[in-house]
Amino acid sequence: MEAINRRVLEFLTQTGLSKSEFAKQLGVSPSVISHVSSGRNKVGLDLVQKMIASYPNLSANWLLSGIGSMHSTDNNEAFRAVEVELEALKADYFKVMGDMKILKRRFDALDALFN
Repeated sequence: MEAINRRVLEFLTQTGLSKSEFAKQLGVSPSVISHVSSGRNKVGLDLVQKMIASYPNLSANWLLSGIGSMHSTDNNEAFRAVEVELEALKADYFKVMGDMKILKRRFDALDALFN
Protein backbone atom coordinates (compact mmCIF):
# COMPACT_ATOMS: atom_id res chain seq x y z
CA MET A 1 0.00 0.00 0.00
CA GLU A 2 1.23 3.47 -0.86
CA ALA A 3 2.45 5.64 2.01
CA ILE A 4 -0.02 8.40 1.17
CA ASN A 5 -2.86 5.88 1.34
CA ARG A 6 -1.73 4.98 4.86
CA ARG A 7 -1.67 8.67 5.83
CA VAL A 8 -5.20 9.16 4.50
CA LEU A 9 -6.33 6.18 6.58
CA GLU A 10 -4.44 7.47 9.62
CA PHE A 11 -6.21 10.80 9.26
CA LEU A 12 -9.57 9.07 8.73
CA THR A 13 -9.03 7.11 11.95
CA GLN A 14 -8.18 10.33 13.77
CA THR A 15 -11.47 11.95 12.65
CA GLY A 16 -13.49 9.12 14.19
CA LEU A 17 -15.74 8.99 11.12
CA SER A 18 -16.68 5.86 9.24
CA LYS A 19 -15.39 5.51 5.69
CA SER A 20 -18.81 6.35 4.28
CA GLU A 21 -19.22 9.39 6.56
CA PHE A 22 -15.75 10.59 5.58
CA ALA A 23 -16.53 10.14 1.88
CA LYS A 24 -19.81 12.01 2.25
CA GLN A 25 -18.11 14.87 4.06
CA LEU A 26 -15.54 15.15 1.28
CA GLY A 27 -18.13 14.83 -1.47
CA VAL A 28 -16.66 11.67 -2.96
CA SER A 29 -18.08 8.23 -3.55
CA PRO A 30 -17.64 5.80 -0.65
CA SER A 31 -15.94 3.47 -3.11
CA VAL A 32 -13.11 6.03 -3.48
CA ILE A 33 -12.28 5.72 0.22
CA SER A 34 -12.80 1.96 0.14
CA HIS A 35 -10.41 1.54 -2.79
CA VAL A 36 -7.82 3.79 -1.14
CA SER A 37 -8.07 1.85 2.13
CA SER A 38 -7.68 -1.52 0.39
CA GLY A 39 -4.72 -0.28 -1.65
CA ARG A 40 -6.57 -0.93 -4.90
CA ASN A 41 -6.27 2.73 -5.94
CA LYS A 42 -3.70 5.37 -5.16
CA VAL A 43 -4.80 8.65 -3.62
CA GLY A 44 -5.56 11.15 -6.37
CA LEU A 45 -5.10 14.90 -6.45
CA ASP A 46 -8.86 15.43 -6.27
CA LEU A 47 -9.06 13.60 -2.94
CA VAL A 48 -6.06 15.49 -1.57
CA GLN A 49 -7.59 18.84 -2.54
CA LYS A 50 -10.94 17.93 -0.99
CA MET A 51 -9.30 16.80 2.25
CA ILE A 52 -7.27 19.99 2.56
CA ALA A 53 -10.31 22.16 1.77
CA SER A 54 -12.51 20.27 4.25
CA TYR A 55 -9.92 20.15 7.02
CA PRO A 56 -7.99 23.45 7.16
CA ASN A 57 -5.84 22.21 10.04
CA LEU A 58 -4.69 19.16 8.07
CA SER A 59 -1.09 19.69 7.02
CA ALA A 60 -0.81 19.35 3.24
CA ASN A 61 2.93 18.77 3.66
CA TRP A 62 2.29 15.84 5.99
CA LEU A 63 -0.44 14.39 3.80
CA LEU A 64 1.66 14.53 0.63
CA SER A 65 5.10 13.72 1.96
CA GLY A 66 4.76 12.42 5.50
CA ILE A 67 7.02 15.21 6.74
CA GLY A 68 6.02 17.11 9.85
CA SER A 69 2.90 16.60 11.90
CA MET A 70 -0.59 15.72 10.75
CA HIS A 71 -2.00 19.01 11.93
CA SER A 72 -0.79 22.23 10.46
CA THR A 73 1.15 24.56 12.66
CA ASP A 74 1.31 27.20 9.97
CA ASN A 75 0.99 30.50 11.82
CA ASN A 76 0.25 32.26 8.53
CA GLU A 77 -3.01 30.32 8.22
CA ALA A 78 -3.98 31.24 11.76
CA PHE A 79 -3.04 34.86 11.11
CA ARG A 80 -5.20 34.96 7.96
CA ALA A 81 -8.13 33.50 9.89
CA VAL A 82 -7.74 36.18 12.55
CA GLU A 83 -7.57 38.88 9.87
CA VAL A 84 -10.82 37.65 8.31
CA GLU A 85 -12.51 37.61 11.70
CA LEU A 86 -11.18 41.09 12.48
CA GLU A 87 -12.57 42.47 9.22
CA ALA A 88 -15.98 40.97 10.03
CA LEU A 89 -15.88 42.53 13.50
CA LYS A 90 -14.94 45.92 12.04
CA ALA A 91 -17.89 45.75 9.65
CA ASP A 92 -20.20 44.89 12.56
CA TYR A 93 -18.75 47.74 14.62
CA PHE A 94 -19.31 50.32 11.89
CA LYS A 95 -22.88 49.10 11.36
CA VAL A 96 -23.62 49.38 15.08
CA MET A 97 -22.08 52.87 15.18
CA GLY A 98 -24.24 53.93 12.25
CA ASP A 99 -27.34 52.53 13.94
CA MET A 100 -26.43 54.39 17.15
CA LYS A 101 -26.16 57.69 15.27
CA ILE A 102 -29.63 57.16 13.82
CA LEU A 103 -31.04 56.33 17.25
CA LYS A 104 -29.38 59.37 18.79
CA ARG A 105 -30.95 61.67 16.17
CA ARG A 106 -34.35 60.10 16.86
CA PHE A 107 -33.86 60.45 20.59
CA ASP A 108 -32.82 64.09 20.22
CA ALA A 109 -35.89 64.76 18.07
CA LEU A 110 -38.16 63.20 20.68
CA ASP A 111 -36.38 65.02 23.47
CA ALA A 112 -36.93 68.32 21.64
CA LEU A 113 -40.68 67.59 21.42
CA PHE A 114 -41.02 67.16 25.19
CA ASN A 115 -38.65 69.93 26.34
